[in-house]
Parts: sequence; C-alpha cells; structure tokens
Amino acid sequence: MLRELHTNHLSFWLHLARCTSGTYWKLPRGVMVDTGIDGAAYNQVHCRADDEESIAEAAGYFGKRGLPWRVVSSGPASVTTVRGVEREPLYPIMSRDAVASEDAAVRADGLVVEVARTVDDVQEFVDCAADSFGYEPKLLEAICGPETVADERFQLYLGRSEGRVVAVAAGVSVPKDRTIGVYFVGVRPESRNRGFGRSVTARVIGDGAAGGAVTAVLQATPAGVPVYTGMGFAPVGDYLLWDFPHADPSHA
Repeated sequence: MLRELHTNHLSFWLHLARCTSGTYWKLPRGVMVDTGIDGAAYNQVHCRADDEESIAEAAGYFGKRGLPWRVVSSGPASVTTVRGVEREPLYPIMSRDAVASEDAAVRADGLVVEVARTVDDVQEFVDCAADSFGYEPKLLEAICGPETVADERFQLYLGRSEGRVVAVAAGVSVPKDRTIGVYFVGVRPESRNRGFGRSVTARVIGDGAAGGAVTAVLQATPAGVPVYTGMGFAPVGDYLLWDFPHADPSHA
C-alpha cells in the first residue's frame, strides 16, 4: 500500500510542476521536481536519504538556479543529517478508506464547498492558502493559470462562508492506484476551530470515492495528526525531509 500512497504524493508534485510551467525528470534512483516557486517545499528530489548521487545532482541544479529545495525520502530512518542539514520533524503519512456516503454528509455550519473552475477561482484559492499558511500571496501565484483547472484529476476546493473563501484544499486522484490524496488544506486564522478544515477535507475524500478511489491519503504536520485521526485516518509511515532554504552553489 505504501507504494500507492507514494505514487499519489509524487503525482501531486508533478502536477504542480506542470501547472507552474516547471519541469520534472527521472533520475536513476529518484525523481526531481522543479516548480520554480521560491520556497524549499516546492522544489524537491524524491530519493532514498542515503542516495548521495541524486542529492548531489539536486544540490547542483537548484544551486545554479538559486532556488531553495527539499529532499523527500521514505528512508532509511537512520539517516538524520544530509549535506550538513538536520532532518525536519517527521512528516506522517496517513490513510483511511474513502467512503462517499459518509463524507458527503460532513458539513460545517455556514460553509459551502465548491471546486475551482476558473483562473479567478484559483486566485481566490491562492489568497486563502497564503493567509492560512502565512505566505506572501506572490509565492503561490505561479499556479494561477489555465493549466491548474484543466486536469480533472487535480482539483482545488474552495470553502466559502458568507461569500468569502475561508478554507481550501486540493485533491489528486490516481485511478490506477484507486487513491485520492488530500493536500494544501488551510483555513484562515480567524476562521479556525469551526470545523472548516475537516469539511473541505471530507469533500475531497467524498469526491474521490465517487470517482472510484478506495483509499484516501494525506501527509500531516505533527499538529494536524489529532485532527485527521479524528476523521478516521491512521499513520502508515513517515516522510523524512531535509530543507535547503538558501540555495548555495558551494553545496553542489
């Protein structure tokens, strides 16, 4: 099952690269993803933590481009330091059954959840996500193009309360693995603790199940684990992360 969950996670990042007119390519033992977004989480090498060749290639590539970047690995867990950088807190992988009938009934009071259909909708998604995550909106504006709404396997969700987008989420469907992935869940600070994050997450799962997914997957921050546990998710593994926030050609 972990293979299918990893596939979904990587599919999200590959699609984000397509949306931002970025690029990605296979390495002998990994995958590189360049979205061009100026944030370490958005430019990645997916490989084993002890794959020095792939990590060196990423360091050289992103260093020359002046982009921060991240190593994403499922192991080995014994590796704690990569190129002098200490590992980030564990990034739990969680899953649960995708059940349409159950999730369709989950609604937070006053919240209307819809799918982004236009570039203007995507801009609203970006504005809410930036506020939710404490980003500058310009960091995410690279996704505000027609490519973002062109692929039905990649959906952005808007949760509106009194007409304003206050919660967001993204969903990625991988039909061959029958998985629905939940990503980018965010709620504006002043709208938290009202069940809005749970509601947009449930909508993603319900739509995925209606499309044939049998398993829902997400990657939770440590703070988010109790919320998702309450929704029936259970930890099945961890991603190991190393962030290189200041691209330095001397690391190449």
